[in-house]
Amino acid sequence: MKKIVVLILLVAVVVAGAPFILGFEIESRYRGLLAQFEEAGYELTAHDYQRGVFNSEAVSDLEIPMMTAEGQNEPLKFKLISHIMHGPYSPDAGWFGQLAQFKTDIHYQDKPIFPEQMNANMQTTLMFNGDGQTSFDMPAFLEPMQLDDGVLLTFSGVNGVFNFNVVSGHFDSRFDSAGFSVNSPGQGQITLKDIQLQSVADRWLEDLMLGGGFARVGMLSFNDQTDGFAMNMQGLEVGADTSAGEKTIDMTINYAVDAIELPGEKLGRSEIELQFSSLDAKAIASIQQALKVFQKNDGLTADQKMTALMGSLMAASPSLLQHDPKFAITKMNIATPEGLLKAAFSLGTKGMTIADINMLPLAMAKILADINLQVPENVVIDGMFEYFRPQLALQLQAQSQDDAEITAETIDDATHEFVKLQLESVIEQKLVERQGDMLSVSASMKDGSISVNGKPMALPGM
Repeated sequence: MKKIVVLILLVAVVVAGAPFILGFEIESRYRGLLAQFEEAGYELTAHDYQRGVFNSEAVSDLEIPMMTAEGQNEPLKFKLISHIMHGPYSPDAGWFGQLAQFKTDIHYQDKPIFPEQMNANMQTTLMFNGDGQTSFDMPAFLEPMQLDDGVLLTFSGVNGVFNFNVVSGHFDSRFDSAGFSVNSPGQGQITLKDIQLQSVADRWLEDLMLGGGFARVGMLSFNDQTDGFAMNMQGLEVGADTSAGEKTIDMTINYAVDAIELPGEKLGRSEIELQFSSLDAKAIASIQQALKVFQKNDGLTADQKMTALMGSLMAASPSLLQHDPKFAITKMNIATPEGLLKAAFSLGTKGMTIADINMLPLAMAKILADINLQVPENVVIDGMFEYFRPQLALQLQAQSQDDAEITAETIDDATHEFVKLQLESVIEQKLVERQGDMLSVSASMKDGSISVNGKPMALPGM
């Protein structure tokens, strides 16, 4: 009988003490979550964790690196205050079977961004196996938030879910927001509407996070009141995907926009796809670490940080070259009023080493490149006109016998004639081909030789 009583007492002690003992593990997990903020580029400037038996409280000061219009580093500072309930049992919630639950409030300038009456919710659950989930529903601001220098932030709300396992290194997320705007009175305003974000990532080679993601912004507008420039983009999309080989990483990035409105110009659906192939995983990891150091507000000057970053890039260069990396613009389609501009480009190496770079003929022989370009002729003519007109204006004025002012009409006529002659010359030399109202060019480089539209060309200076 005594053994049974002792056993019951032991079990009672373990159950009663479990929340306090698990509090150490919960604190470790919480610190791991903060480390993910730091991995994303945030800077943890202060952290205080008050551990209790059934509950704990954590206060973390974070900074987002930002630059002012004058190029000065002026980070955005905010505070996370988390009220943590230990599991699997709590006197307040009873038995809930999880390692921990906590609710987090966000403070800016020592005030909650979302007052209690707004019923904002940011809830995190931690499971014993390392899984966790953060769900949040942040309502729209009742009135614009006053930032520094009179800047006003209007926020239309956001909700989403963030799933993670800090042990295995898995993360996936979904965010949806009606949008926000930032207005600087007398300076300008930027507005984003209908924002969607999705991502998934797992820890792979060299502790790099690899996966994919997608972002869409229904509308992005920018208005600079200082110079009158305005831009409006509709249906902006960005997608990314990364994968790993035995020692290398491949990456694909897609950009698309349904329409772009600029002063006096409107562009239709445009798409760009970028590919990076055979990137050395160790080199990418070292560059990523160097970028994190570059972003930190550690008292170093911008020049000192840039010097350190360039040093890291140079140190990683030999490793980057060893797997014959390749960069390609596999697709670039831009809808202009004159027609569709299409381009493709690739640049890679074959057997190149860092020593080859100092020997130009040897380096050129190990470069592989291709370019294909198709442009509406009117776009080319307009671009050449804008480029050559200022030069011709100076020449005509210098040639004037009596220093009489040359009229704009005279300059325009001379420029149009010059552009026409230049364009016909390159077409006649078959450097450019005319196909209806389109101009095209195809060039490649291999084994140290260049060809343009199938015509061999000599390398400059070789």
